[in-house]
Amino acid sequence: MVAITLEIGAEPKTLRSCSYCDIRQWESGSSRVHLDGILGELSQSSNPS
Repeated sequence: MVAITLEIGAEPKTLRSCSYCDIRQWESGSSRVHLDGILGELSQSSNPS
């Protein structure tokens, strides 16, 4: 299991990836986050209003 934490939006987001079972999931705090939510936050942070 590999865990990569990035500062995205208001709080850090962690990608957990298992090369054995090929599962990848994003977490924010103790909650799972969908990839489209991560991508949305990334696009907002790179394009300030």
